[in-house]
Amino acid sequence: MTKLIHGRVSITAGALMTISFVVAPLAAAQSSSGLGLKLYAGLSITGQVASLYTIQQTSDVADSNSWRALDIIQLTNQMQLYIDTATPVQAQRYYRSMRWPLGMAWIPPGTFLMGSPSTESGRNSNEGPQTYVTFTRGFFIGKFEVTQGEYLSLMGTNPSAYKGNLNLPVETVTWNDAAAYCARLTQIEQAAGRLPTRWVYRLPSEAQWEYACRAGTATRFSHGDDGSYTLLPLYAWFGDPTTGKPNPVGTKLPNPWGLYDMHGNVWELCQDLMTYTGGSVIDPPLSGVTARMTRGGSWHSLGPRLRSASRNPYDTVNREAWVGFRIILAAQ
Repeated sequence: MTKLIHGRVSITAGALMTISFVVAPLAAAQSSSGLGLKLYAGLSITGQVASLYTIQQTSDVADSNSWRALDIIQLTNQMQLYIDTATPVQAQRYYRSMRWPLGMAWIPPGTFLMGSPSTESGRNSNEGPQTYVTFTRGFFIGKFEVTQGEYLSLMGTNPSAYKGNLNLPVETVTWNDAAAYCARLTQIEQAAGRLPTRWVYRLPSEAQWEYACRAGTATRFSHGDDGSYTLLPLYAWFGDPTTGKPNPVGTKLPNPWGLYDMHGNVWELCQDLMTYTGGSVIDPPLSGVTARMTRGGSWHSLGPRLRSASRNPYDTVNREAWVGFRIILAAQ
């Protein structure tokens, strides 16, 4: 029988601050009662409730490339205990806590009603039957659509039709382009030790996208029903298919969860094509299909296409100047 013991080291997890500390060499011991005693590092982290941090570890603090991410956590208390149960402490190890990830918002687990009721103004037939979707695990999502500057920096090219400002959303990308961007970002971050191996960047599923877009609302838009579209211009670039174009990300008001351009600017590619079953579903699996969905409407769209439930089928090889994407970070 093994007994779990932990030794605590307190740190203050300040925003963007890296704090290192050491766990001294300690070997597993055998108690007089015959119980196997294993010592694990226990980290008492003090920070703001709901703040997000990555816990990283190394055995050689002199090697800046040796840090490896163990986990990503959200503080539920101002002082929270994290125990590294991966390996008993038998040698000197260093840890650090870093604010993570920048530019992304944490979407908590929960349940929402996906799709639109038959009475909703502007509704399309592919938005139902309404289905209760439950997520048992949260995920991160980009606060902004991926910009041309971010895409160019990572992929070395900019396929966009509307250039001239790197803060514009990248567009004229295929679904395969967006998936390749996510895969490369995951590979780079894992190789650098900044991302735990069980976490990946990818496109949001349709269900994840709508859950994040609604942000706890059940109305046509995340800011309300807005039947006359009088408030929509405060939140979205839309409605100009002849002379319009994409606009820099984050220049309109965000939704209640702090996400920008969930309505308008560019349609956003999703990982899958959701099958609406009615009733309820828990953690819907991603479907492997050649046709996907885009969400949110664009500068090219009229108001009804920007509703939270609106869907637009999209082939994986299509390229349009009004289609881009945002990414999520989720545990596999």
